[in-house]
Amino acid sequence: AGAFETIRQALSDADSPDEWQAAFSSATALLAEAPDPAVVAWLTARSAVAGPTRPWALRALVVAHDALDAVWAAEAAARTLSDDYAATEHGRAGLAALVRLAVARGAEDDALDALADFAAGWPDSDEVVGAASLVATAFPGTSAWDAVQSGSLR
Repeated sequence: AGAFETIRQALSDADSPDEWQAAFSSATALLAEAPDPAVVAWLTARSAVAGPTRPWALRALVVAHDALDAVWAAEAAARTLSDDYAATEHGRAGLAALVRLAVARGAEDDALDALADFAAGWPDSDEVVGAASLVATAFPGTSAWDAVQSGSLR
């Protein structure tokens, strides 16, 4: 619990964008390996309050919920990121997570829809190509497969 207490303290003490990014990135890495219910609860409370740390909390929650096999909660956090922070890197992260989560649960139509949203919102992102490759590998013969094979993503 020592590492999580340190992360919780760092999250509470951070007061600038660089500190938030560092603290939430550290929390996310730990939560991916061993989600701590107390940290998840703290992040959930933080994500419910408007402010500069909200998108960071949502990003960490995507990972934590996914690690807990709470896919619908992970997707809800990712959708909130993609909707509420659409034109930001947080929105980009939300869209990328929606693609990955849909693929992980074998939902081809959802994966294709998320990929289409991702490509529309971030047409020049290298991550779109990676996401399309992920979808194409999971669901050969789809439009994503065709796009990857033809190189038409760019």
